[in-house]
Amino acid sequence: MKIRIDRIIAGATALATATILATAGGASAYSWDHTWWNSNMKLYVQEDNDVIRVADTLANGHAARVTVDDGPGGEPTFTLTADRGTGTYEDSTASGGRNLNENTTVTLTADGDGGSWWKVTFYNDGFCGVSPDPGCG
Repeated sequence: MKIRIDRIIAGATALATATILATAGGASAYSWDHTWWNSNMKLYVQEDNDVIRVADTLANGHAARVTVDDGPGGEPTFTLTADRGTGTYEDSTASGGRNLNENTTVTLTADGDGGSWWKVTFYNDGFCGVSPDPGCG
């Protein structure tokens, strides 16, 4: 009987540990306020902490690249490149040193096939996902 109880306790402990690890892993995931994609790549934005992600989604021999412009000068603020193959991505964050200007339009210019550039914009108010949420899209 003692061996059976020990096995039950060991199983319960293993299950509790797995649950904690799964919960901790999910807690670090971003909640995206804006997403855009085409057949070659995806772009993601989380306004809180100014997270921008570019992901390569197609094995076409080209990296997925996005230039980010958040200033009045029209010059790219920085460029992100996912160049390690299909399924890889590159992130930038305010906490990583790339703090976007607040209350301004941010332009993302993207390319995932070596020449077909496309643009999207969003208004960076920094409030998406923050309560009360003024609305994001």
